[in-house]
Amino acid sequence: YGTDGEIDLGSLLFPENGMLLSTMEGVGENKVMITLKPSTRNTYYSFASTMEIEGVVVCAKGAANGKVAKNISEVIQALFGLEAHKIKIAKMI
Repeated sequence: YGTDGEIDLGSLLFPENGMLLSTMEGVGENKVMITLKPSTRNTYYSFASTMEIEGVVVCAKGAANGKVAKNISEVIQALFGLEAHKIKIAKMI
């Protein structure tokens, strides 16, 4: 759930992403938020297959290190086939 009580659907569909990032060197504690948008490609598929990932935000303790932030971004690009401008990496406080 988000801080305003809304459900983070991306995290419900892809809960393993934060755990995966935690195993990467230097990342540390992290939170991953995935923004989804409905797809109009084919309404006959199931709910999950008609959603597209619009963007990803990762807040991580180790993100202040440029190399760590770059590695996080590259992993997200590889996992979801996203362009770099759809990914934001921020330092967790």
